[in-house]
Amino acid sequence: MRTSSGYLVKATSRRMLALVFVLLSPIVVQAQQLALPELERARTQGVDEREHLRYLKSTDAAAVAQKKTRELLDEVFKNSPAVRQAEYVFDASLSDRRAAQGAKLPQVLGTVQSSYAESNLPAASRPSGKPSYTVAGQLVLYDWGRLDALVLNREALADAAQYRIDLSRLDLTVEVLTGCLELEKQQSLLKAATAYTQKIEDLTARISKVAESDTGRASELAQTESRVLQARSSQKIVASKIEEIALRLQRHIVSDVPTTCAGIGASFLREMDTSEIAAKITEHPQLNILGAQYRSELATKQQLEATLKPQLNVRLDHTPLAAGLTNEYQQSIALQATALLFDGNTLKSNAAAAQQRAYAAQEQRERSTRQLRTDLLEKNKLANTLLTRAEEYVVLLEVNQRVRDDFFIQWAALGRRTLFELLAIEAEQFSLRSGYYTSLYDAMINYGNVRANLGLIAD
Repeated sequence: MRTSSGYLVKATSRRMLALVFVLLSPIVVQAQQLALPELERARTQGVDEREHLRYLKSTDAAAVAQKKTRELLDEVFKNSPAVRQAEYVFDASLSDRRAAQGAKLPQVLGTVQSSYAESNLPAASRPSGKPSYTVAGQLVLYDWGRLDALVLNREALADAAQYRIDLSRLDLTVEVLTGCLELEKQQSLLKAATAYTQKIEDLTARISKVAESDTGRASELAQTESRVLQARSSQKIVASKIEEIALRLQRHIVSDVPTTCAGIGASFLREMDTSEIAAKITEHPQLNILGAQYRSELATKQQLEATLKPQLNVRLDHTPLAAGLTNEYQQSIALQATALLFDGNTLKSNAAAAQQRAYAAQEQRERSTRQLRTDLLEKNKLANTLLTRAEEYVVLLEVNQRVRDDFFIQWAALGRRTLFELLAIEAEQFSLRSGYYTSLYDAMINYGNVRANLGLIAD
């Protein structure tokens, strides 16, 4: 009996559920048809992020982005006063090096003079007043490597000037790429904010029609209107950030900033291997500058130590016997040895100071190497984490989009969801989309920073 009764209850329940389903099916279908344009647009937006990320990771996108990045940086370097200043300093250092090299060659001095002299000499040597000339030449025979050390010093300074050009280009690269990628990020966030605002405005329009016939739902209209104002405020904030970044980039980019910056992000979505970072970090311009300073100070020390030792020169002269009295000339050659007898230990102290500055430059280079390695490894790790997070956001967006579609149908057709729940799921979808773009472009910024510091932007 219990079994029959239980069977009847279950059968009745199934019939009631089927009846409810039959009665509600037209309502659900009608709601789906009414909401179809919005649902289709939402589904398309849900797929956009996955397609967006897939395209950025493609080989074609990377090739286009590398070309645009190279064109962008060429324009920036061409119009940069900082780069031109560094180039002029480098040209000056090359002239200093040539001057130091010239000191090793014979130094010849010619002098032309006119003099009139009177004397008690015989009549054959009466004053003539005819102009005379003097030619003197001098050559360093041995100086214990003093001039060689001077040349080495100038070569090290020229190398440092060359590395400063590289450093100015690197600083510009990091600043411009960071600015352009930040600009693209804010533009993407603006699109997300605009789409969110549009959804809330569409929802407000629906509620407005309902509130006209049902005054009891006026509070719902107030809720949606409040969300619309908040969404529009977010749009204005993002738009303001875009204008600020564009103005800042105009210092370096002459052409249209948004157009020039667009599409460079795909160059910076490749994970860097830690061994690759360790191998390339020694080529950083800042470390090369410190290495050149170390060599320059050592060469200065060698030059000062050589100056303390005797110097051997040869001197040749072609001079008149008695200028203004006779036109006869004489030639002479002499070996000169000079030595510093006492200078109050000035040169020794300067040599010791140069040695200590060399040690300081060496220690600073080691310190900078460690700091740079740590910074780049941290940025690379952070970029990996952010890129993984962006991929996770894509999955969450798709799942949340399906939930959002269900909520909308349940709210519009069945009344099983409140407006508050619908607004919450819309806000969550917007938050996830914002999180996706923020994580993605922050990953690009960190990857770009690492690649720029390793000199791999053009690769």
